[in-house]
Amino acid sequence: MSVESFIREEANRLLEVLVDINSLKDNEDLFRNHIKLLLTSIHDDCASWSIYSPESQIFCACLSHAGIAVAHNMDLALPILKKTTSKDADPELKLRHFILLSEYFLNNQNLYQHIEDPHKFVNTIIEELIVPGLIWTAGRAAEAIRTAAVCCLCAILQNKIINSGEIVDDSPANENSSICITVDEFTSIFDKVVHVLVSLVDDKAKKTRLYSMRAICLLITVGQGLSCLNDEHIHRTYPVILKRLDDGCDDVRYAAVEALVDIWNTASEDYDTICSKSHIDALYTTMIIHLDDPESRFQEIMLDALKRVAKIYPELLHQKLHNCRPNFRNKTGIDALLEYCQGILQKD
Repeated sequence: MSVESFIREEANRLLEVLVDINSLKDNEDLFRNHIKLLLTSIHDDCASWSIYSPESQIFCACLSHAGIAVAHNMDLALPILKKTTSKDADPELKLRHFILLSEYFLNNQNLYQHIEDPHKFVNTIIEELIVPGLIWTAGRAAEAIRTAAVCCLCAILQNKIINSGEIVDDSPANENSSICITVDEFTSIFDKVVHVLVSLVDDKAKKTRLYSMRAICLLITVGQGLSCLNDEHIHRTYPVILKRLDDGCDDVRYAAVEALVDIWNTASEDYDTICSKSHIDALYTTMIIHLDDPESRFQEIMLDALKRVAKIYPELLHQKLHNCRPNFRNKTGIDALLEYCQGILQKD
């Protein structure tokens, strides 16, 4: 973990010596043989760690360089993480561990093959570590921790421990499912996380707003993979993202457009457009307003986005476009969209 390159090189050389002395295949075998004793030896006083504690440095090195070995001993690593990311933990250490966890999930995509109980692990990480870190409290340190926590949530939702892409024969939800969580687990996670994420989409920090929208989209994607989404999942998440089209940061505005498309594209073929007309009307009305945005690039992005959501209720979109056309500067965009809607209606 040293910032000095020559120290890191010497440490790697010594690890290779240990591998040779023990007649092992590689560093991973070395870590696997000794990680249990190592984690046990540093576990007891982890509640009092700071970022400068030797034990803290050792644990960080384990997460960074011995990912699979740690996965095999998650019964020892998880209690440490619970204490170091708790409410009373050192803020700097808490921030560092959320960042390391994000890297851990991104760099170790095959965790589901090594962790004994992936279902329990996912629920514990999200509900006991990440969600408490998302709760708003005042201060710059708390703001940084929120950003790191929501980034960590995105990382685990992208990890194959959530969606392995492989057949999981013993899945309680579906014998042919590739999702490593069940429908009931998804519902529990969604209900506990989404209301916090919705509030964080309005957070002061730009990165928190971006990652919160990303996390919502990833949650929706997981639900779609489990075939358990309904209209309520869409209706609970899109309104706050719709407001971000007026965000002062262009990156957030562009991300909001993409998030809206991703969320609404999960609407099923039997989506009730009559009962949900007010929601679709709000979506189309706001997006049409931004089709006449002062920035030409944003106009183009919005035109493409409206085409991608036009299939939900093309009659309504066509009607709204026709009614507002006289007041628009961007008549080229309006006409292109009217023609696109007409094409959908003719096919139907």
